[in-house]
Amino acid sequence: MPTLHARQGQGTAQPPRLGPQRPDTLAGGSEVGAVCRLISVLGHANFMDELAQEYAALTGAAQVTTFFLEQQRVRCALAYRPREPRLVETLCRSYARGQFERDPVLQRHLEGGRQGGDFMARSFVSTDIYDEHYRSRFFSGADLSGKMALISRRGERVVYVNFYFRDAAPDAVPGLGPDTSGTLLAELLHKHDALTGGQFGAGTARTRAESYLKERFPGLSPREAQVCALIACGFSVAAIALELHVSEETVVTFRKRAYGKLSITSRGELFAQCAGLAM
Repeated sequence: MPTLHARQGQGTAQPPRLGPQRPDTLAGGSEVGAVCRLISVLGHANFMDELAQEYAALTGAAQVTTFFLEQQRVRCALAYRPREPRLVETLCRSYARGQFERDPVLQRHLEGGRQGGDFMARSFVSTDIYDEHYRSRFFSGADLSGKMALISRRGERVVYVNFYFRDAAPDAVPGLGPDTSGTLLAELLHKHDALTGGQFGAGTARTRAESYLKERFPGLSPREAQVCALIACGFSVAAIALELHVSEETVVTFRKRAYGKLSITSRGELFAQCAGLAM
């Protein structure tokens, strides 16, 4: 297993250093404001996009990713890199298909079991990673040098959030330590995943939405129903592409065909069709 140099820290010892900020995310409560805005869209389709934008502005991160792990399976819930969406999509697909096993931060936490705690915030630079292949793939090859990682465990489910920086990650990022709203961010992600059904387990909102659409609209193909169910559960086109291992263009094609069969033209109309099921 790849190792990590001993200099990695918990990410809360030094004064916070702010990155570029939006006008509505100023220091002195900015992380609280971000959490409040996310609460207002919790369980809705734009939650993950809002999360990425809020925290990228707050931290100055160039890339934000979020993964859920359960029963040896990994699911990408967020792949955010606004200027290079295809690059982050490729990276997240590679990570979810097996590269996560080479991630030293994640593996160290998982192997620590309960001793690793229910929440962890840790920052490090790419040179701390001894696995040359992993470092090249996810850092130097992606023009990134540092990362702040948040890991939160709830039973058997783990949410793993990564904030990547072009320069070294700050020793502390506002709002992301174990004694700040970083724990609230993790709670929001767990809650949103529960509300939208996530991927694991029968009887979830996603499963119900897909079954409902197939039953009510038998003209939908299995893939069209699957795409619509994911849309109804709040997944973006990029997230659906990652989930189904297809291109974004393919997702758009299935969405267009499905909307035509449903006689609708928007995500909002699809939500109406699935009211009480996915939302």
